Amino acid sequence: MASLSAVFIEAKRTNWLKAWLAVDIAKSGLEQFVDIEAKTLHTNIYNTIWSRSSAPAACKGCHTANLLKCPTQGVCKKRGAHGNCTAMHDNAAKQPRPCPINVCNKVHDEIVNQHIFSNPSWKNTSAQQWAKHPWEIAKCYFPPDGYVGKTSVQDTDFNGLISFMMNCKHFNNMFSFAIAVGKQNPPCLLKKARELRNEICHPPSLEISDQKLQEYFTTLIKLLSDSKCLAQDKEANTAVLKLDELQNERMSLNDLIELLKKSHKTLKDVNEPGELRYKEIDEILAKALKILEDRMQDLEKRQENTETEVTDLKERTENTETEVKDLKEQVQILKDLKEPSKSNIQAGKQIEQEEYERGVAEMLKILKTHYKRKLSNLTFSPLNDSVAAPLDDFYMQPNIQLMKKDKGCFIKTGTQILLYKNLFSKDSKLNQQTVFIQGEAGSGKSTFLARLVMDWCDSPKRSDNFFQDLKTLKDYKFIFLVTLRNSVQEFNIEEIIKQQVIDSLYGKEDCEKANKLLNEIMKQEHCLILLDGLDEWTGPGNDHNLPELKALHYTESRCDLLITTRPWKLADGKIKDSEIDILLQLEGIKYPFELSKCILRRKYQDENVLEAKNSAFTEYIRKQKLEELLQSPMMLSVIVCWHDEGERKLISKCEIYSSLIDSLLKKVSNEEGYFEDQRFNCFAETQYIQPNIHHVNQIAEAAFRLLFSDIQEKSLVFGAKDLKLEDAQRKFALKAGILTKAKTSSLARSSSTFSFVHKSIQEFLAAYYIACNEKVINEIIAGYFEQYDKSYLAMTQLFIFLCGVSISAGNALSDLMNESNVKYNSFQGDTLYQNCVFAGYREAVANSTGSINLRLTRFIINDISLDLKNLWNMNVSNVMSLTIRLPSVPGYKIDLSLCHKLKSLQLEGPGIELKEGDENVLDDILTGNQDAELLNAEDSMDISPSKVVKHSASVTSLEFPVWIVQISTDPSQCTALPSIEYIRLEGVKCSYTLLCSLLSSLLTLDHQVQFELIYCEITSCVKGAVSTLFNTGDLKITTENKKIAVSLLDDKLWNALNGLNINSLSLDDRCKAFRENHKESLSQTLVLLSHLDKLSIVVDYDTPDQWKTLHGLNIKSLNLHIRGANHAESLSQSLASLKQLEMLSIDVDECNRALWEALHGLGIKSLSLSGLWSGFDHGLTVKNAKSLKQSILSLKQLETLNVDVYDDTPGLWEALQGLSIKSLSLSGQIIEFKNATSLKKSISSLKQLETLDVSVIEAYSNTVLWEAIQGLSIKSLRLSCFRLNFEEKYATSLKQLIVSLKELNTLTVDVNAHNPNMRVVFQSLNIKSLSLNLSKNEGFGLKYATSLKQLILSLKELETLSISVDNDSPGLREALQGLSIKSLRLRGIDGGFERKYEESLEQWLSSLTKLDPLNIRSMSMSLGSK
Repeated sequence: MASLSAVFIEAKRTNWLKAWLAVDIAKSGLEQFVDIEAKTLHTNIYNTIWSRSSAPAACKGCHTANLLKCPTQGVCKKRGAHGNCTAMHDNAAKQPRPCPINVCNKVHDEIVNQHIFSNPSWKNTSAQQWAKHPWEIAKCYFPPDGYVGKTSVQDTDFNGLISFMMNCKHFNNMFSFAIAVGKQNPPCLLKKARELRNEICHPPSLEISDQKLQEYFTTLIKLLSDSKCLAQDKEANTAVLKLDELQNERMSLNDLIELLKKSHKTLKDVNEPGELRYKEIDEILAKALKILEDRMQDLEKRQENTETEVTDLKERTENTETEVKDLKEQVQILKDLKEPSKSNIQAGKQIEQEEYERGVAEMLKILKTHYKRKLSNLTFSPLNDSVAAPLDDFYMQPNIQLMKKDKGCFIKTGTQILLYKNLFSKDSKLNQQTVFIQGEAGSGKSTFLARLVMDWCDSPKRSDNFFQDLKTLKDYKFIFLVTLRNSVQEFNIEEIIKQQVIDSLYGKEDCEKANKLLNEIMKQEHCLILLDGLDEWTGPGNDHNLPELKALHYTESRCDLLITTRPWKLADGKIKDSEIDILLQLEGIKYPFELSKCILRRKYQDENVLEAKNSAFTEYIRKQKLEELLQSPMMLSVIVCWHDEGERKLISKCEIYSSLIDSLLKKVSNEEGYFEDQRFNCFAETQYIQPNIHHVNQIAEAAFRLLFSDIQEKSLVFGAKDLKLEDAQRKFALKAGILTKAKTSSLARSSSTFSFVHKSIQEFLAAYYIACNEKVINEIIAGYFEQYDKSYLAMTQLFIFLCGVSISAGNALSDLMNESNVKYNSFQGDTLYQNCVFAGYREAVANSTGSINLRLTRFIINDISLDLKNLWNMNVSNVMSLTIRLPSVPGYKIDLSLCHKLKSLQLEGPGIELKEGDENVLDDILTGNQDAELLNAEDSMDISPSKVVKHSASVTSLEFPVWIVQISTDPSQCTALPSIEYIRLEGVKCSYTLLCSLLSSLLTLDHQVQFELIYCEITSCVKGAVSTLFNTGDLKITTENKKIAVSLLDDKLWNALNGLNINSLSLDDRCKAFRENHKESLSQTLVLLSHLDKLSIVVDYDTPDQWKTLHGLNIKSLNLHIRGANHAESLSQSLASLKQLEMLSIDVDECNRALWEALHGLGIKSLSLSGLWSGFDHGLTVKNAKSLKQSILSLKQLETLNVDVYDDTPGLWEALQGLSIKSLSLSGQIIEFKNATSLKKSISSLKQLETLDVSVIEAYSNTVLWEAIQGLSIKSLRLSCFRLNFEEKYATSLKQLIVSLKELNTLTVDVNAHNPNMRVVFQSLNIKSLSLNLSKNEGFGLKYATSLKQLILSLKELETLSISVDNDSPGLREALQGLSIKSLRLRGIDGGFERKYEESLEQWLSSLTKLDPLNIRSMSMSLGSK
């Protein structure tokens, strides 16, 4: 390999040289693509003109000047209105005039129309050449000067090619990114490429940093690998490989010299050498070329000298060999005499090693022979498995992409895998790497492994340019290929290799020796083990989700694993991400029409005929829009064979598989027949299915029964007993090739296993059976989904088939699958099920099977299509989650007014705009008006769920800006999104009016809503002109039933709250309008909130202005979270001005006398005090108790006092003495009541106390608390203690306490249901209401049911019972059976009352005959009131 680092001492100058050469390579990669498109543009322009003329015509007599008016800006040089033009129109022949045959002026107009700025570079082009030379038209889109003499793509520089693609509208849909001149995200790669070319050619100094060089290479490689077109261009792919070689200094010396020569020549042809620092650059290139050429000559000379030296060395070696041999023999004799035992040991080891090496060599020879015989020829058509062809004849480049972990799932990186070495990690230090290749059925996973094995077997050098690094495979001493479907019960990889490889290579007498050898090989050698078809392997259970190596092999060897599977196997969550070192996605082949040509070549040797046949097939595929099916080599083979045979035009997977089965049945029976009824459209033109329908029905039933077998390992490979087919039907299926049969090795008896020829065949037949017997969806499949979590993911292909065979059955199955997807798939970013539904929809449309009503309640939109529009309309009333990520602007309008069940709405990307709705537009959208802006006229359709236009399944994009439309901006009429719980807007545009309307709407909801605005652009529209008001930054809002809490609220957003129907507002200290003393805007907003009752504010460091904003408000409740009252006087004045204030809550870190004095004389009825800033040890530390007491005593209307205290503080108890409060709540970090006397005195002095709530860490074993409470005249008591258990001796004390409370009628206690003393405490109390919190228990078993029931029955006065639990169980229902209570409230925490208990819940609830209101609250289910 050659290195440019030897050319210059300075690394940055070497970097510049690399960058210069990289541009040349990139240009070579673009040339073929640009040249083809220039010819296509030329053809399109003339076809457009000729289509409007009576006959095609061309003109060669017009100059460019004749077609331009004078003066033309940027072209003509003319002084005054009547002066002469000295540039374009400088003689009589070049004066403006129309084309004599009216062609050139039309070409001129088309060129202008195709220019993105309508300003072509007329000085570059010659109109006389337009008709004959496409490149003359292409030059109209180049920079305005310097390209007159450029006649081809080869002599046009990189800047010209890039300008052509950027300025010509023809290229608009040929890249995955939007072509734009200005700033955008993601950036336009063409623009970036042009900028880097200018940086390289016009540098301040010929030096580039490593980071900048990396950026240049990344940009050029991304451009040449763009997925839309260039990724399929061979020259672009070659350029990517060369860029990789140049970047990593792997380019050969010859290639580097040729590249420098070409680049040097290009420099001499540049348009403006002065600007390009011509002389200095020319010297650099010449110097580099001279150094490398000298090195080449030196290497050649050294090679000649080396050959001479080798010849001399051979001669000297021959003369000394005899002497050395004799000497060795003498030395060996002496060693044998001296150390005979050591010699024998060494000899033994040497013999063992020699035997091992002979065994290895023999196994290698046998194994490679076996592979060559088995894999060198493969069937290329599923229609005829008896016809095989050499693998190399029809193997095409696979489309393999690297995946990476992102936000809980794997996504594509865009990195193509073209070399074997890239299958594995370069920097891995693991003994074993586990690489997964995932791909759908028929995508070529098994064929890829076969090709890999054949490359390892020293196959002849191939002519293709992918996976050429065969030396990578030579690092592996052995490659073992096994098929997992043939070993579904075995998880030990060594045993699988023995069964499938060793047993087939060696006779019985040699197997034992070969197995021992295999064991040594896997310990000593570097091996690659290929495990094909993980999705067809079940394992023996016992948490074996993957086949495993023995522990000895795992620790002592470097056996890499390469595993193929379908995507659903990795999506079900059983295989941990940590078990996946590398994940690759195989999406079929990269050049499908080259494969179709190879298949057709088997029949047509004449190149002209072959080209015609392949062109006809290509045109058919594009016309029928079947490109998606061609990703699967298996499907492509079926389609191309049937198309060539002149069969009917296949347009759906179901028709393809129907024809496939029809062709298989033809092998068995020549009897023909057709279906008279049209129940299954895909069978309409088959010939052999109807006469054999009895066999097909029985085989289909077996396919379904096995696919949904309770024993999963028998679903794909099974015995005759499991198959349950009669002998005749089994033989029929085997003869047709629908089933395959394989022998299994057994010493006891001979046996066989069966499987369908391909899993997709089994899935299609199972779908047909379901369509004939729709009741099995609810009777069998529903139970199967319940029994096996996420099993619905394995049924995606079956679902697609079912939609094509019978959409009514597909609709029913989609209900079940959607329910499972919502239940089991908590990650809302996963599109696996959505993709499945879209594919099913397209299949249903293609087969015209009836009214489509597929269920999809989670939408993730990354692009726009008419398929999406139809599925959205049929699910809009049931959508629960909508996520839209649109970096560009593909175009769509979505009406959210019907999304009554929508809970989550996430919108991300600059392509999204939230805008108040236009009623006329909305009416058009909702009624399917063909003139609505939503659709092009040619794509118009009825949007009702039961009516869809067939071609809509293939439409991929529209050309309109994206709007999310809300019906009205009038808050009084806004009814959108009644179920919404979470809204996230990131980087979108939102009108200010809509934001106000949305906030108003959310405030009407009776549940909490999280609303996030992340760097959104808020706009306004005045007289039709849209302008930006401000950017939101990172804003979080929480609303609930007229309550609103905001975080990071900018003062510019205060106006959005003005006049809203808010009764509760929470502001944290990060709100700029509060923190930065925007007193006027804040005060104005608070005053305008006429319904505001409750205000909560977090203040870190207070200011007088902050407290002044509260002055005179009509609020009834105020909650202050403050570090300390540094401006108590201002706070006191503001609090005194709140005449309607009834409830005051203060969370304070540093309480002082000034704070307590600020409370003096307020007319509040409720006061809550707590400590805020102490972390886990929260609670109030009472200081200045005397001042606190004076303030509290001055609160003459105070009825309720809540105190969250840090520790048992005498000052607090003294402050409570003699208060006239009716309700007292004590909570906090009290571990032990030390000041018993003060506590008792304080509580006993509260003569008007009716309600007492104690929630502390105090243990039940401490009786100080009980003694303080004993004998009070309270009516309601709540005890919530951190330590739930209490011993029997303390149970008696607690019982005495409760009995002493003569007026008590309501009791709430946190208690452990497992505590045997619970009954002692509560039995026979005269209370009317009991609330038990059992939520910290690990279940409620039947053994506690009797005790709880006896306890409740002993409460003769009990009318109301409330119970909270963690887990529902039969024990709880047994305990409540037949009670005489009037009111029951059950609350399930963490899914306490699950759907599976719904029937039993209804049964025991009906036994509560006196029950009036019922309230059951659960996270997973709500039965409501009965």
